[in-house]
Amino acid sequence: MELPKFKYSSNAFELDIFENVEGTCSVCNEKRQIKYTSSFYSVDEPEYICPWCIADGKVAASVCPPSQSPETLAVILQKYCINGIRV
Repeated sequence: MELPKFKYSSNAFELDIFENVEGTCSVCNEKRQIKYTSSFYSVDEPEYICPWCIADGKVAASVCPPSQSPETLAVILQKYCINGIRV
């Protein structure tokens, strides 16, 4: 499977924010081989986040507060950053 592309951080996989770890993504429930391992700020802390769910905004949608729509948070996530890395 091809790795997702991050619009604002084309070198995301060269940084120390992903590891080759087998597991099931807490967001999409797919078996994956790559896990996001850097900081994550939310009320709930997912055990395993795959890069595909970061890239397509599913992480933002799954942890959004009731006052924000998932679509708004996906845009924020894509335009701004995860752990200081623009995605």
